[in-house]
Amino acid sequence: MRPNRKVLPPGEFTVPRGTGEHPQTLGRTRWGSQVVLLAGLVILGGCQPADPIREYTVEKPPAARKAAIPQRPTRQAEMPAPSSRTDPATDRILGAILPQGETTWFVKVQGPVDTTRVAVESFLRFVRGIDFADGKPSWTLPENWKEAENPEGKGRFATLAIPVENETLELTVTELKSPGNDVEGYLLANINRWRGQLQQPPYELDQLERATLPVKTESGQTAWLVNIEGWLPGSKPKAPAAPKLPFAYKVPDHWQVGALRTFQLAAWNVADGDRKATVTISTAGGDLVGNIQRWRDQVGLPRVDAAEVQQSIQDVKMGQATGKYVVLNGPEGKEQPQAILGVIVSALEEQWFFKMQGDAPLVKAEQENFESFVRSVQFP
Repeated sequence: MRPNRKVLPPGEFTVPRGTGEHPQTLGRTRWGSQVVLLAGLVILGGCQPADPIREYTVEKPPAARKAAIPQRPTRQAEMPAPSSRTDPATDRILGAILPQGETTWFVKVQGPVDTTRVAVESFLRFVRGIDFADGKPSWTLPENWKEAENPEGKGRFATLAIPVENETLELTVTELKSPGNDVEGYLLANINRWRGQLQQPPYELDQLERATLPVKTESGQTAWLVNIEGWLPGSKPKAPAAPKLPFAYKVPDHWQVGALRTFQLAAWNVADGDRKATVTISTAGGDLVGNIQRWRDQVGLPRVDAAEVQQSIQDVKMGQATGKYVVLNGPEGKEQPQAILGVIVSALEEQWFFKMQGDAPLVKAEQENFESFVRSVQFP
């Protein structure tokens, strides 16, 4: 036998990361650690005391053999190829694999990343409570869970419905013939089957330990937990939520919410072919003239005296506040001249910066839209 691997007792769980090399929690995260603890997540009855801490060990599965691994028949051509997407994962599989002699049982929940995160506590509690007293799994349903009808032709042992906010997740319980002594290889084959469903690359055998987490059920069985994040074929990238700001505003429909950088409170991307620009909102200090001089530097314009800066400023009404608006076009003759449309306004005890910066022809074409956006801002 290979060295024993510690099995976490009830009430203590880590969940391996689904898409990368580091673990990830489905609830709170402690950054910088290779193992992240989900403590208190499965305390039954809400505020009831946690189970006393107990530790178990389970024999390390024997080394993998090269013998064929029985599993659900799946032709390689039917599995989606690993995705090259870099946007945040849209879908997740929460799984538990429970070997029981000649049969291995699979518990699986698949759904949107955010929705499944809400269901993790009840999922872990459900897995902990599975018992095999008569050779078949039995359990007590968590609150609000319901038995559902098994669809024909799916070969399921059970289907359960998990209500989460305005959605319903489906939990499935299925059984397959066990592989004999090749437990590690069998676990890996089925984990890779699930990874393939979310367009993730397969793991190698030496990666199995970070792909699973063994835990003890309340009846003393071992369940191997799996957390995989990725993308179902055809899933679309999640649209970032519109920024929430302490004032009303309206942006043109073709501006796309963008990623935030340091000090930014909101960002939008604007594009026309190869030409690109960004619109940002931020807060910072500094005097009016100094900040406009800094913007001049950014588009390649020389600094001028304060009087000339003041002459370039226009007033723009923004609700009960008045902004200071400048148009800065970089020097002509450059291969890709830049331009900035900028507004600085004091309101709500802050100094606010509204700024469009990018390729000069696109910024010029978007000037009317930017000005309409600024005038739509309603500071109280």
